[in-house]
Amino acid sequence: IFQVFIDTIVMCTLTSFSILCGTNSRIGMNLTSNAFENAFGKTGLVLISICMVLFAFATVLASTYYGKVGLDYIGKGKLDFLFPFLSSLCALVGALWNTEKILCLSDIFNGFMAIPNVLALSYFTPLLINLIKKEEKLQKDRKNRKKR
Repeated sequence: IFQVFIDTIVMCTLTSFSILCGTNSRIGMNLTSNAFENAFGKTGLVLISICMVLFAFATVLASTYYGKVGLDYIGKGKLDFLFPFLSSLCALVGALWNTEKILCLSDIFNGFMAIPNVLALSYFTPLLINLIKKEEKLQKDRKNRKKR
């Protein structure tokens, strides 16, 4: 939980403020490291380097775990032999392609992950509305009982 707090709250806030306060037109890590160097000097470069290594390591571990669990679920345990190959291939592609292509591909796959969530929301919305109406009616009945 501490790592999530540091990554999400502290580092994302520092990064956004550093970028917003600086003026440069770079992208990716160049933008971030330049912004930290302008805001904090050489200490900023060391800080952002350490944080990027830790964040990248945590991201690789989490993504690998999610990928393995997802493949186990889809293949019902029969596709386990594919996972080392697929994860190695993804790591190789990520290391060789340029940043813009990787970010674009990442956005596409994140969009694909939204599809089942949107379908589930559409399916469960009527049920949720009914539950909310029932709860509101119960709360109204409780208020009326207390007034008596």
